[in-house]
Amino acid sequence: MRLLKNGDTTHCRQRDMGEMTKVFSGRVLSEWIDYNGHMGDYAYAIIFSDALTSFMGMIGVDAAYRSRTHCTIYTLEIRIAYLNECHLGQKFHVVQQILDSDSKRFHVFLSMIDGETGQELAVCEQLLMHMQQSPDAPPKSKPFPEDVAERLSQYREREAGLAIPDWVRSKIGIRRRTPTTTVERQRHGLQRR
Repeated sequence: MRLLKNGDTTHCRQRDMGEMTKVFSGRVLSEWIDYNGHMGDYAYAIIFSDALTSFMGMIGVDAAYRSRTHCTIYTLEIRIAYLNECHLGQKFHVVQQILDSDSKRFHVFLSMIDGETGQELAVCEQLLMHMQQSPDAPPKSKPFPEDVAERLSQYREREAGLAIPDWVRSKIGIRRRTPTTTVERQRHGLQRR
């Protein structure tokens, strides 16, 4: 894996994922290790959430913006695939690709990469929405302000040439092999004996 500097934003080039924006890095913490001796599934969600919080700052939705406007970004949907185990102290970084966006939402793919080997550890897909919070009313969706929308658009345009990862097009479920031999078809009740 080769790290590139492009203006003031760090990017990561991966074999088959092209140039994606590096948004977060860290090490596996002791409180993330579960009873199996590796990082628990919940910790991947924490890492991907922290990565998106970092990206929020990159597009201008930082703590000062949230305090001033009472607006933030909510996660509407999330899906994670665990590809390789992570262990205590292991270095990692997270890269992302904006897949789509509109006036209020963005759809993003994230990949957690081993900081030393470049091996993909986990992937995540999320749909997020810009929301306004109020102490007197329920939160409601609100279009991004122009400057935030412009920054988001710049990332989307920069990553537009990247292929959409196959995993994003897949769905969760049990994949069954289609019976191919007469014996297999009989076992599955697809052919009389």
